Amino acid sequence: ILMSSCVSIGKLITCSSFKVEEEAKLGARRLARCLQKLGFKVRFSAFRVVNVLAVCSMPFAVHLVDFTKNNRPIASYEPELHPAATYRIKNLKATVQVFSTGSLTVTGMLLSHHLTHTHTHTHLSCPPLSTARGHTSLRD
Repeated sequence: ILMSSCVSIGKLITCSSFKVEEEAKLGARRLARCLQKLGFKVRFSAFRVVNVLAVCSMPFAVHLVDFTKNNRPIASYEPELHPAATYRIKNLKATVQVFSTGSLTVTGMLLSHHLTHTHTHTHLSCPPLSTARGHTSLRD
């Protein structure tokens, strides 16, 4: 399944729902071909990945206030604005949203191979997560 958005000047804005970079490129090429068949003047060029999204779940709940206090200044939590604590990984230009349920959403990586480094970093950040472990596990 391919989801995409185009703007009137002709640039493809988003091409999502792919798990591998090669699949995304193939999907974008197929979309360009479909647009050509509809009569649009289309040229496939300058393909690039600008964002990668990853989601995982910890086997325990996280107390966000404790997590944020233990990881300042790289973690912030504004419950009035967003239900998750924000944890920034500067060297990868990635942001991890930590939810109280133990769910993590990682965004902002430029290349899919950064996901492997983020996976390693997430494992390294598990001790800070486990020190802010909630009283009840929501995953049982």
